[in-house]
Amino acid sequence: MRIGVALGNIGLALPTSTRPEEHADLVLRLGDEAERLGYDSVWVGDHLALPREPSSPYPYGGGGGMPPDTSMLDPFAVLAALAGRTTRVRLGFGVVVLPLRHPVVVAKLVATIDALSHGRVVLGVGAGWLAEELALVGADFAGRGAATDAALRLLCRAFADGEVDGMTLLPTPVQRPGPPVWIGGAGPRVVRRVVELGDAWDAPHADPQELAAGIARLRDACAAAGRDPSTVEVAVRGIRARDLGPELVDTYAALGVAELGIRLPGGSPAKALDALAAVADRLDLARRGRPPEA
Repeated sequence: MRIGVALGNIGLALPTSTRPEEHADLVLRLGDEAERLGYDSVWVGDHLALPREPSSPYPYGGGGGMPPDTSMLDPFAVLAALAGRTTRVRLGFGVVVLPLRHPVVVAKLVATIDALSHGRVVLGVGAGWLAEELALVGADFAGRGAATDAALRLLCRAFADGEVDGMTLLPTPVQRPGPPVWIGGAGPRVVRRVVELGDAWDAPHADPQELAAGIARLRDACAAAGRDPSTVEVAVRGIRARDLGPELVDTYAALGVAELGIRLPGGSPAKALDALAAVADRLDLARRGRPPEA
């Protein structure tokens, strides 16, 4: 079982008085520590802006979403910085909201970070849920699903061929034919998107019973499409750090989950760093990187 961690570039529940450089320093330090402690991956979220008076309901994990004064560091910039500070840990987008940017721009950014990291990018994508944010950049909220599908197809062509509509788009990613694509979200359209266009289902905040039902739907969709379900990984992210221990890892492993991702507590850098170390200790992550004893 692989273990990852969300770095908290989207807020990490930091006090509103936190200075931008303090937020950035914490996120980078968490990335450094995650690699040192034996984590397999680090993840960044994606938002451009938040409404003062939101009308879009937050679809995952209950609660009311994020307060408008949340500090949000750009995910592409964060992973580019981490590419030069780390050597082993995978660098994951969890997830890029594809309708927020032209897919050619996304292709260029992702390929560049894959080059900087020597092939460690995992491209998680989603259609987005925040109507006000999509409206800010002129994206059609109602049409975001179709736009996401079209963007994914363009990305796959750009990564594999280095060309889109007669225009070269180089460099191509180090990973061939491109970085693994994880599809985030829930619901029938997401399952279809995973089967048609993805390498993994990035299941948000799923408890084991909900996940088992989702995996059954995914397998049925694979069978209907003629795709071998063993070619589609399942990951679960958003698990609270304090909840993840060997027993829960075993529960998810029995369902066929390939990777689990934790979210760290907010409020202070010390709490986040302590939780990161505590999970690594409970799961003995460092031991997995040691050479076998003679």
